[in-house]
Amino acid sequence: MLMAPISPTLRAALYLVFVIYFIPYSCAVAEDAPKAEGRFSSDDYQELVEKGVRLLAQCNSTKFRELLSPSMLRRSEKQLGETAIETVIKERYIPFFAGFHHFNPTVTSMKTSDVDGHRGVAVFRTFVDNVDREQPFVVYVLEEEGELVIGNLLINKTMRDVSLAGQP
Repeated sequence: MLMAPISPTLRAALYLVFVIYFIPYSCAVAEDAPKAEGRFSSDDYQELVEKGVRLLAQCNSTKFRELLSPSMLRRSEKQLGETAIETVIKERYIPFFAGFHHFNPTVTSMKTSDVDGHRGVAVFRTFVDNVDREQPFVVYVLEEEGELVIGNLLINKTMRDVSLAGQP
């Protein structure tokens, strides 16, 4: 299926609106392997992060979308239109993860919550691409409706970037 071309300005605006609106508002640094106050282990969070990255590396936007937060999807569709998320997945996320080769073993995480009060963990990871470059990303994994879901994904962002985002 071919999509109509989107101007670079519109693409940048969609991406900025998505990133700015969906970055969770409250973050607190936590101790070792933080866990949301639910029934999931840190391994459960890591498994979801790795599954999401592998789906994007395989260009599987349909299966990746199934991992996303239902409340985030509703907000996005209401405010940005039905195709906004699909556009971000296909034009930003899939190209970023297309060169995925393997994960780096270092994982940093901190507790977080989204605008709807769903609690979870922000997982900061990097992967090595097929030309041996390290690529940073952040996945916000939330507990919503009794399941772990992806509330947000920031590409080319480190923990330092996210920490400084709230600073003047």
